[in-house]
Amino acid sequence: MTILWLGESLTYDSTLVGSKAANLNRFFRDYNIPPGFIIPANYFLAIHIEDQNSTNYIQFSKAYKQLSLLVDTETLGVAIRSSSSHEDGSLTSFAGQHDTFLNVKGEPTVLKAIIECSHSASTSRASEYKRILNIESDNSYISVIVQQMIPSEVSGIAFSSNPINKNNNEIFITTSWGLGESIADGIVTPDNYIVDKSDNSIKLSQINRKEIMIIPSENGTIESQVSPDIQKESSISENQIIEITDLIIKLENQMQKPVDVEFGYYKGILYLLQCRPITTI
Repeated sequence: MTILWLGESLTYDSTLVGSKAANLNRFFRDYNIPPGFIIPANYFLAIHIEDQNSTNYIQFSKAYKQLSLLVDTETLGVAIRSSSSHEDGSLTSFAGQHDTFLNVKGEPTVLKAIIECSHSASTSRASEYKRILNIESDNSYISVIVQQMIPSEVSGIAFSSNPINKNNNEIFITTSWGLGESIADGIVTPDNYIVDKSDNSIKLSQINRKEIMIIPSENGTIESQVSPDIQKESSISENQIIEITDLIIKLENQMQKPVDVEFGYYKGILYLLQCRPITTI
């Protein structure tokens, strides 16, 4: 059992790294996806967190230092997300069922977050979700993705098929200031846009007042007040809407099915953070 990196051939195998990591790996060389490595399921199951002489700990430490050199994690931190075999699949999403840790810094803190994230498959929340879907539950750890943390100034979610009216000819985009957790956690009413796939025309532009955003803190994230002068402003430009639309169409064509995509803008660059098939459960 070894740590794998996004971009490696073995990372295409969802049985090794989970569906979320395999999906990201599929697009890693073609899009702006933050670099990172994957801790396989059960990697730390047999050791104590303080056992720094174990082979697994030494491999983790080496990988974290290598990522730190690549992206300056002392400044940006890392994002730690789950990647189970059931997650982000064609039938089930597991959205919000496992723990996520953002802007984590320092080897001991990162390791602790990895183990907590990996073991979140056995929480009562995740277990109940599996029960509803008739998925066999166990206490095994799940794979974990450790990536460069993108401190997005604007984040969003986009669907290549409008989830509101089920129109496959419309792209639905929702965005807000700061990190995407403000949208996922429902603490803000985001901006919404609908784009016609046939000609990239914007059919709806609904701009809402966005008073709160989530931003990176010293080690983690915090809620912050949005500056009053941009609370009622569109969080993305028309050019960015078209750029996101182009990305969504390409991803849908490559996956050959409607997709649900998470993205962020940092210093004007569009980053692909997650891509999964659209599911209803």
